Amino acid sequence: MAWFGAWSCLIGEADGDVATVDVVQAPVPSESNPPASPTRSRSVIIETSQDMKQEYEPEETPPESTLSGSRNRTSTMRASLCSISTGDHDSTRSRFSTRSNLEKLRVPLETRGRDSVLTFHTGVNHDFIMGDELGVGGFGSVYLAKSISTSKDVAVKIIPLSNLDSARTADFKEELKVARKLKHPNIVQLHASYETGDNYYLVMEYCMGGTLGQYVLTKNVKKDDIGFLKVGLETHIFAQYAWQMLSGAAYLHYFRVVHRDIKLENYMRISTGEGAQLKLIDFGLACRMKPTREPLCEMVGTVLTMAPEIQSRRYNEKVDIWSIGMVLYMCAVVMDPWYHAEDPAFAQMSEKEILDALKSEDLVIPYYEEYWSVKDLEIRKLVQTLLTVDASDRPSARQVISNDKWLRTLGREDGCCCAIA
Repeated sequence: MAWFGAWSCLIGEADGDVATVDVVQAPVPSESNPPASPTRSRSVIIETSQDMKQEYEPEETPPESTLSGSRNRTSTMRASLCSISTGDHDSTRSRFSTRSNLEKLRVPLETRGRDSVLTFHTGVNHDFIMGDELGVGGFGSVYLAKSISTSKDVAVKIIPLSNLDSARTADFKEELKVARKLKHPNIVQLHASYETGDNYYLVMEYCMGGTLGQYVLTKNVKKDDIGFLKVGLETHIFAQYAWQMLSGAAYLHYFRVVHRDIKLENYMRISTGEGAQLKLIDFGLACRMKPTREPLCEMVGTVLTMAPEIQSRRYNEKVDIWSIGMVLYMCAVVMDPWYHAEDPAFAQMSEKEILDALKSEDLVIPYYEEYWSVKDLEIRKLVQTLLTVDASDRPSARQVISNDKWLRTLGREDGCCCAIA
């Protein structure tokens, strides 16, 4: 899954194996002692054996900050593949929209032709002027480049063939087939690929606005001119971003693609302006479900936004809905829900504690009322809907967009082309 994994370091800061800048934090009950700076240094893949024994890296020392309680990294967990009995599963018609559903909703569904993303067997320097390095990932480096013919800026990922074993090469080529067809305004597009004897070169959209996490950091808790608390994204921007996230997920799910690692750092903004359009990146953990919709069983994802059912090793596309709910939770109040509410210092949960909480039958997501009380009730209602613990009761992206009038009214822009699945 090498080339999709490259997306996480297209733009932003790069340090370590995968370039990431995430935003999460624990609550602090006063404006004078605001929430901690939610920083992340990198994503880590954690191999987990069949018996679910997990080996975590030692906790890093949080960076110094005037704000307290920083979370200093994002951990991505991967478990070994397992074979499970599929048993009964939901029908295609009950869980996924058919094309007629989309037509009735007057939602266009567009893909790119097989030959819309060409592969060239010449050096990328024939068509692009390579610029500065933007980041370094586990499989190669990302560079800013300029098209010689159009003068348009792009991001070019260089993946040495020596970094890919036979299995990863097969994954790379299979996922490249999927990426060639994707065309959605909120999913970063692959423009072209180049292959030489030594390297793959992937030419993709350049998103100059940084990560959503970086943007959310600018919305930390503060008081307005008359002394009322303000925190998180403004209501109209929140609604627009929620629509973009859900429409992108709906599009992927219609084509049976499950992202499995949706988080703040995997959304890029196309510019630095307020409310700049989002693009979903990093399909390194994505997979395509079979037409029979057999449950997925590989334990992957980022602990902070991981859905409860992933640890059961029997799940479907609704894990993405939970993850979007977690991202929107953090967009709303610039903090995550994984903290010890009974602790006066609001100590943050460790990754093991989060995983244990997700497995608990008594899982309840907390809402820090001092912050949530200043948010629009429709924002909390949407987040609570997406964070439905029981996956069988959790709505699909299509259901949310179809049933939430507030979201349709405030979040959808005129002329938005998005699939609802």
